[in-house]
Amino acid sequence: MYGKAKGIGHKVQVAKHCKRYIITNLEKPIMSHTGWRLYKERWLIKTIFRELKSFLHFEQCEARTLIAQKNHIQACMDAYLFLRKNIPTKA
Repeated sequence: MYGKAKGIGHKVQVAKHCKRYIITNLEKPIMSHTGWRLYKERWLIKTIFRELKSFLHFEQCEARTLIAQKNHIQACMDAYLFLRKNIPTKA
């Protein structure tokens, strides 16, 4: 099912799985089981970027050139991986 969601300016696709719904901007039609698999993969990426933003101040990049922005992102990713590997998390 395609349509518009409140607060989202573009067309979205809605898929139902059991009693839960997925809203996505994918143009390719998805079935509920396919949508959940894709959602889990995309959620991991979203989680990593959220951690980058909150812990490493990823959003504070003041670089103006594309090369400088790429270097800043790479440095943030390297720092993120180092921290994830070397600092224990709370259980």
